[in-house]
Amino acid sequence: MKRLKIALLTLLLPILAFADRTLTIEFKDGNGSYIALPTALTAIKGKYENWTFRAYSEEVVLKSGSWTVTGNPNWLQKTGSNIISLRGTVPTAATGFTLTLKFILQGGETEITQEISVTIVEPEIQYRYNSGGSDWSNEISISAIKGKFESYEFITSSLLPGNWEVVSGPDWLRNSIYNGGVQDAIYTYGQVPEDAPETVTLELKVTNEAGSVTKTYNIAVHTPAIPTITTNTLEAGEVGKYYRAPLITSSIYAQWSLADGSLPPGLELSSNGFIYGYPTTEGTSNFTVKSKNISGEQTEALSITIGSETTKPIFEYLPYCTVFVEEEGEEIEIQRCYVQEGTPYIGFTLDRVPTNVSIKSGNLPPGIEIKRDLSDDYYVHYLFSGSLTYKTGGEAANTYTFTVEVENSAGSSEQEFTFVVTQAEKAPKIGNIYIYEGEVDEEYSGEIWLEDDEVGAIWTVSGLPPGLTWRPEWYGISIRGIPTQVGKYNVTVKATNSRSIVPDTKSATITICKNGVCTASTPPATIDPPISSCPTGAVCGIGVSPPPATTPVISQLDVSKLSVRATSSAIVLEKLPSNAKVEVYNLQGKRIYSANSANSQTLQIQVPKGMYVVKAANQTLRAVVK
Repeated sequence: MKRLKIALLTLLLPILAFADRTLTIEFKDGNGSYIALPTALTAIKGKYENWTFRAYSEEVVLKSGSWTVTGNPNWLQKTGSNIISLRGTVPTAATGFTLTLKFILQGGETEITQEISVTIVEPEIQYRYNSGGSDWSNEISISAIKGKFESYEFITSSLLPGNWEVVSGPDWLRNSIYNGGVQDAIYTYGQVPEDAPETVTLELKVTNEAGSVTKTYNIAVHTPAIPTITTNTLEAGEVGKYYRAPLITSSIYAQWSLADGSLPPGLELSSNGFIYGYPTTEGTSNFTVKSKNISGEQTEALSITIGSETTKPIFEYLPYCTVFVEEEGEEIEIQRCYVQEGTPYIGFTLDRVPTNVSIKSGNLPPGIEIKRDLSDDYYVHYLFSGSLTYKTGGEAANTYTFTVEVENSAGSSEQEFTFVVTQAEKAPKIGNIYIYEGEVDEEYSGEIWLEDDEVGAIWTVSGLPPGLTWRPEWYGISIRGIPTQVGKYNVTVKATNSRSIVPDTKSATITICKNGVCTASTPPATIDPPISSCPTGAVCGIGVSPPPATTPVISQLDVSKLSVRATSSAIVLEKLPSNAKVEVYNLQGKRIYSANSANSQTLQIQVPKGMYVVKAANQTLRAVVK
């Protein structure tokens, strides 16, 4: 009996502890922080609203109690028990209402009841400057600067995709929408002419299931003042340590360049006025910078002194494969990486550039070397580059322990790693091939993806045009570089691992031209398989030359049903089936267009220059607008 009383008292103590405290109800705001419960909320027609509430008392979140919610319409449903949410999509016919929230502390002696007035509003168009460079705004005033490339992004406050239309706007402001197309957002962009008027207007209209909204924006066009450079000295730097210094001008906009002299080796000057990079050599460099816009230009003589290394390099970031082991009665942290056969795609990051990276003890796994990843201007990142091969014999035969040492004139640091190579679960299969026509002396970028990017693969690539190289990525491989010779190059790609009977092999063609002249005639804009070569302004399917009949064809187009071509600013789909679903994605995976073809057999989608993935009539296509 005594134990029972103690147990009951133990259960009651938390309740009794709060019996005399003041209860409050808190609301989670848009930043994820809990605030005092507002007396009013706004719900936008067509938007999926999600409101979260919790009971609170003197810095303690209460979890022993019950909630009662009244006044909520059918579309707003309650979920949760301790912390609750009210969720639902606001109907177009919704009207305002009053919510009553009641929380009763376990035991029933303490409770709190509060009311919230909910107002239903129409959606409106919102914008942000420089397409992601600022927060969303409901303002109607936009600024632009003569001579500058400007961009703006627009959505609806309901966050629903809409049928967008540019009712009116300046000629220099292009857009990424097609009238009649349904998409989440639109982008307008363009180079502001030097003779642009001081004020222009942009009128947009969007229609979705929540209704139709029209909004007119006033664009104030500013003339930048002649730049006056206010930077007259620059901080000193250190060999191997990241350097970044801004150049300041009095003008609201200017482009920067090097007028005379040279920067310290390893440093660069960006067009927006930053000197940055990793200095490689001691000494003082004298140079002259130029700041220029449509109103004029100014130059300034500057210098930077680079000193010797004062601090040894250290390992700043390591792979996510830390484990703890017991050694001589103590728990220590080691790098033990279980890595699937194929490309490891892991590495480490240092706080500065070392003068030497070496293996102090042990041996790297066969086929692996340490290489600096130069694709990042800021981080000093090194990759374990190459391919890991799985051997029979279990974990013991596939374990490699080695110590990496990094050093400069100030000292050295070391880090031990252990790689345990594991066997892939299945053989790799090559999936989408993103290859297009290139131009001599211009940056080229292509990609080849695995069907399953979680399967380890050992890659072999042959036949690339001079100037192009490939490197492994998490999704497969990338092809990068600057082509140096005109020609039509047949590229063979193989992916294999210990599960493969034979390597999965695909072939594709990369055509390199110069000023529109290629060694082979340019294929017509209408696509016929094979579609691995993509001419200027064409849209290419994600595929390769047709494999033998016993193997399914990958993402080939039935050209008897669908014709695809491209202009310099749009993707054009013809002979579309009725009510066909059409979606366009950028290479970051963001959907920028979604629509049904309705009864029209032709669909024109205006997009900026670039590479896109197009899904149409159950086909997957690669779009290159150049």
